[in-house]
Amino acid sequence: MEKGNEQQGISRDKEVELLLKRFNAAGRAQSRYMYLLLLLTVFFLLLDHRILREPDYLKYSINNIAWIGLDVPVVAIWTLGPPILSFVLLAVLGTFQMLNTTLGRLEEHLGKEKSSSEIIDETPNLIDVAVYTSPKSPRFGHALALLSYPVFLTLIFFAIYYLTNRVLFFSSSWLRCLVSIFTLCMWPFVLWRLGLLWRGKVTSIKKLQDKRQEK
Repeated sequence: MEKGNEQQGISRDKEVELLLKRFNAAGRAQSRYMYLLLLLTVFFLLLDHRILREPDYLKYSINNIAWIGLDVPVVAIWTLGPPILSFVLLAVLGTFQMLNTTLGRLEEHLGKEKSSSEIIDETPNLIDVAVYTSPKSPRFGHALALLSYPVFLTLIFFAIYYLTNRVLFFSSSWLRCLVSIFTLCMWPFVLWRLGLLWRGKVTSIKKLQDKRQEK
């Protein structure tokens, strides 16, 4: 009987170890995807601004790109912006679901206090540091920190929405229409995950307020 319990204990410790590794792997992926999303969004917005000022710029090509050895038309890069951004945004939102699922399983083994993301997260990103709050921070600070991710990603979605409209209505090119339709097919999943993120953060704010009122 004791041997059985010992084996169960080893199995539990191993599962906790794997869950911690998975949590931090997802956290690192989230940071990388988020930085990539920001850089790509800035790039495509700047490209669109150039095209808005100089429509003839669409006729040019980026010559002899080293890693593929081809001349890539500017219009092709501009057209592919919305689906690329939508896919990366979907991936970023997916990391939140992965982290929440893993965190929930860790709470089952360790309890809420020992499985706090502040304790086990080994790779805080720029947003985490920028909006970091302590237990003594005012309510506004905690609310701002919790809403930082959904606000940031919602702004990114609005940028993608703007770029998609620009690509879709700029001309009647079948390729642009096809790419835009592919982009729109991803949006229901993006909006669903974005809605889950908003709901989760708002729920966390309410729980935090209730906890402070009880004290």
